[in-house]
Amino acid sequence: MKEQHLPLYCLHKQSLLSSTTQLFRKIKFFLPLLLLAACTGAPKDDGTTPPSLYTPPKSWEANPKGGYKINMVTGRPVEPITTVDGKIIPTGIPIPAIGKRINPDSIAKPKLVTVTPTSSAMKTMDNVYPVPEKLQQIPVDESKLLQHNAANSPQGYVIQNLLGGTTPTGTPIAAKGKTAALFSPKINPALPLRINDNAFYDIQQLNIDQGLQAQWVGAMLQDKDGYLWIGSSGGGVSRYDGKSFVVYRTENGLLQNDVRSILQDSKGNFWFGHIRSGVSRFDGKTFTTFSKTEGLAGTDVWKILEDKAGNIWFATNGGISKLEPAKDNAGGTLINYTTNEGLSYNEVSSVAEDKAGNLWFTTFGGGVNKFDGKSFIHFTTKEGLANDTVNCIMQDKAGHLWFGTRRGVSKLEGKTFINFPLQF
Repeated sequence: MKEQHLPLYCLHKQSLLSSTTQLFRKIKFFLPLLLLAACTGAPKDDGTTPPSLYTPPKSWEANPKGGYKINMVTGRPVEPITTVDGKIIPTGIPIPAIGKRINPDSIAKPKLVTVTPTSSAMKTMDNVYPVPEKLQQIPVDESKLLQHNAANSPQGYVIQNLLGGTTPTGTPIAAKGKTAALFSPKINPALPLRINDNAFYDIQQLNIDQGLQAQWVGAMLQDKDGYLWIGSSGGGVSRYDGKSFVVYRTENGLLQNDVRSILQDSKGNFWFGHIRSGVSRFDGKTFTTFSKTEGLAGTDVWKILEDKAGNIWFATNGGISKLEPAKDNAGGTLINYTTNEGLSYNEVSSVAEDKAGNLWFTTFGGGVNKFDGKSFIHFTTKEGLANDTVNCIMQDKAGHLWFGTRRGVSKLEGKTFINFPLQF
């Protein structure tokens, strides 16, 4: 009696749902029977091979002795191989090969032509920038510059740690590093070097895909045996022999996995400069580490140099540290030079030794320092340097010093600065 009060469309909907449900039940019952009948009615294999979809290739027997007069594929006549004199050279059989000797005296000497790139040809290359003829030249007279005596300067202190420990600067102190035994390094097979498809020049790459530990490379060195030592940011240092990588990390004895400078000294020891920690020395068997706790001037070691006397110099963010190694290679004497001893700036970026034995220190804000072992001489923008933030330094074969600054390159040629600006 309740259904009489429902709307007509609701009754119609219930009827359709009921019919659909009954149809689905019938299909569910008969579907397995239909599939079984379809399988039993499949054609049987009578053992014959179906025809190929492609035309089978043709083959001909080789006839090396008699040769061919007609090309079996094209149907054209086969032309024999003839010399310039018209002689026929047989094919398919061995013949003696005797070369023709040409007297070197009968050959005209090659003509040497000096090629000078034209301005139009240089303009087509997007990485060629001609240097202008007139550059800024600033004369420098060192005798008039102020010399800062390192020996008679007041002694300051390098703050050692949060507990208040200090290390005196300008005076020798005993350097005893922490020694750690070497744990077996990891050996990774290296894949072949990669070449970028869209590269304009043929430059091959070693990357993470080839087995390198990290993509950011902070330092590289080729040792006396020809191995490449690659220091990375976060991946430690890897030794590459062309076939595999030998990886040294903190778990192998390295002080820190961020390596920014590498040196192999005259005794064969390897020195690795780190960021936020100090330096590691590796003698092939053990690691010895030096940090501010052992008396190092700073935590960031940007450059390492061995001078002609065998002393090791560290350019750090807290000044310059000089290590006079002991004969037994177990430690030595450490001397720190900071602004208290006449250094223009404590954040030192690089160090180099010129042919006369002078030490040159570049800084991140204080220009360049020349150190003769007794006093410092400062070179800044006042003396003609392009900028007081200097990242690197080198001396060429002619004895000229080159400084890479934030505002271009400065060349100290004798007593004159020549600046190469950012844009010519």
